[in-house]
Amino acid sequence: MKKTVFFLLVALCSLQNFAANKFYPATLIKVDGEKIECLIKEIGIGDKKLKYKESLNSKPVSIHSNELTRAIIHYDEGDVVWDYVKYIGYRSFLRGKNKVSKDPQWMQLVVSGPCSLYTWSVTTRQNGFTNIDNWYACKKQDEDASNIIGTDQDGFFDPFFKRLPDYFSDYPELAEKIKAKKYTRKNIVEIVNEYNLEKSIKK
Repeated sequence: MKKTVFFLLVALCSLQNFAANKFYPATLIKVDGEKIECLIKEIGIGDKKLKYKESLNSKPVSIHSNELTRAIIHYDEGDVVWDYVKYIGYRSFLRGKNKVSKDPQWMQLVVSGPCSLYTWSVTTRQNGFTNIDNWYACKKQDEDASNIIGTDQDGFFDPFFKRLPDYFSDYPELAEKIKAKKYTRKNIVEIVNEYNLEKSIKK
């Protein structure tokens, strides 16, 4: 039994290492608009550089993330868009401050429109347990930085019901729904979609 568990763990680690070292077809978009068709590895939110290849057999080349605005990874299941975005931390958002991060981070685009919604996952391990939190950030078209609004998990510092109605106050009906808890933190995609629909109709 112990040998079976051991070999399963080795196999799992091997699969994880394989995935971490695999290159995927991608399009990198530079700040000046130039596009690079290439192969890249999975993106980490804190990556200051991305490694890419022009072909499977070519040597990897590094590019600084601050030279890029977007990376589109073309998976078999569909495209995944990552933007390199400045942000206002969620405690700053909670306190109504606009302290923008010194450095941007990579965020996965979930919804685009008058308000873009971004997400990323943070994995923590403690006392043998693994926990994955899905974080979210919103960025309206007239904003220079995204606002980290919290996670989809319950939390003491979660600003969802405290600040999000203010953030969407330019759509009063939606703000009231959030205040009345007709939407919860689990419905963040629906919230942003409703906001975008309203703003698109009024254009």
